Amino acid sequence: MSYCVPIPKEWDIPKIGSRSLRRGATSGAVANKNVEAQIVGHLHRGIREALLILFSVLAVFLIAALMTYESSDPAWSHAVVSETVSNAGGVVGAWFADVFLFLFGYLAYLFPLMVVAVGWLLYRTAKQPSRSFYLPYAMVRSMGFIFTMGSGAGMASLHFSQDNLTFPADSGGLLGTA
Repeated sequence: MSYCVPIPKEWDIPKIGSRSLRRGATSGAVANKNVEAQIVGHLHRGIREALLILFSVLAVFLIAALMTYESSDPAWSHAVVSETVSNAGGVVGAWFADVFLFLFGYLAYLFPLMVVAVGWLLYRTAKQPSRSFYLPYAMVRSMGFIFTMGSGAGMASLHFSQDNLTFPADSGGLLGTA
């Protein structure tokens, strides 16, 4: 009994004794190029999936850091001498949460969503070559996100109450008060 790993049919590897191997060096070279192209395709898919997972994990880290923000943690907007950091992201998470909540207020929670969206776009764009990167579309999307952040921060600053807010700045952040 032979125990071997099955090879996917799409790799199209010629069998020993088949006509394609008896034709000469050119058909073997073509078969090798097909195998190489298929292996490269599998590697590209694996890299795309790894990037999607990496961006998703980063987004979970960012949302955990924002959700566990404590004003008593040592961070950018205030100096506190403390040996314990209560943020789930540690010192890096405390700094990230402090800076982004200071600048954007409640709209800082959109950044983890943006990270997931960028990861999904990278995965989908690389999967479909017809949807290649096009700079004008990327610029329009970026400008749309910047305008959304600016107007949303202004509206959050006007609309949400400041009474029991533990953010380092206004509910719209520094961008909302400007």
